[in-house]
Amino acid sequence: MTTNSPASPLEVEYIDVVDSDDKVIGVMPKTHAIASNQTCRVVFVLLINDDRKVFLQQRKSTKKSLPLYWSGSAAGHVRAGESYIDAANRELYEELGVSAELQLTEKFYSAEYNEMVSVFIAKHNGPFTLEEAAIETASFYTYESLQSPSPEMKISSYLGRVIPVLKTLLNK
Repeated sequence: MTTNSPASPLEVEYIDVVDSDDKVIGVMPKTHAIASNQTCRVVFVLLINDDRKVFLQQRKSTKKSLPLYWSGSAAGHVRAGESYIDAANRELYEELGVSAELQLTEKFYSAEYNEMVSVFIAKHNGPFTLEEAAIETASFYTYESLQSPSPEMKISSYLGRVIPVLKTLLNK
């Protein structure tokens, strides 16, 4: 695996603010939307290899939210005017340097983070180019190893939500 440099930190990222039916009600800079607890859209991508293992990333220690937590293969906010599938493809390329044929598997509302979340899966064996600013490390994991992770392996709530259905996803 190699590393990928981030975009300029001076860029302001705008996101759609949505209502409880996931209808756009406004556009705000991402930092303002999060700070004011506005409902926004995010994507969560899981890549599965030919050995039926899922590729997971550990969030960078410098991340504001959930530093060093293990999460999906790629994830992020949907930009203003962007579709969920386009955001998932963008995040996959930005964070791992790859593209894949994504399939929507689930959509849910996270009350914990006030986010509408779309979960996608795809087949991919790598290699990956990790986004250095976002990812501490990454690796493939079996379903069995995620059922009883080590105490040091902090799991994000979105990953925790998909672990129970991961066995079905891995067999697709």
